[in-house]
Amino acid sequence: MLSTFYRVSIAGISGSGDAAGFIDNMKVEQYMANGSVPSSFTASTNKVRANIRYKNVVEKLQSMGNVYISNVVATAANANVGPTTFAFTIETERGDEVLTTLDENNAGTELSGTDAISRCVARGMVESRLNYVYAVYDPTATTSFNGPGAANAIARRGSVTTTFNVNAVTSSLSTAEAAITVTPLV
Repeated sequence: MLSTFYRVSIAGISGSGDAAGFIDNMKVEQYMANGSVPSSFTASTNKVRANIRYKNVVEKLQSMGNVYISNVVATAANANVGPTTFAFTIETERGDEVLTTLDENNAGTELSGTDAISRCVARGMVESRLNYVYAVYDPTATTSFNGPGAANAIARRGSVTTTFNVNAVTSSLSTAEAAITVTPLV
């Protein structure tokens, strides 16, 4: 069976509050390893939201078949800011035949090829998850006890488990699809 490859590019859609963060595959800890540290708990939470949206997109694409993601580029992203453009390459293990999905906007219609890819990516962008419980890195220094016999407390930073919402980047499939470009790679 032949694999087929596509390049997917998503223009940045800026949201606010629970819709902030856009989409990102890199976690806060990965950015920190590269020297970019979040400036606030809000920035860390937004990055986790972006990671969850990336997971949503991958899950929607994999609902069509064995789809592999590579060559991910999050332009201008760091621990504090979501990317201005998010792009990646997908490989379909069994060729174009697996790239089909139903069109929820037109009953009885099936999308295929680049249209199916675009729709699956858009679905991942419009999905919301409420009351999500996750460990989020908190860069705020918190004074804590420094062990038996210690006279002074020390500042610590680290992960805290918290509950938050991950709202859709946009509530409209058509707005999401307008930001997506899918290009077949030869």
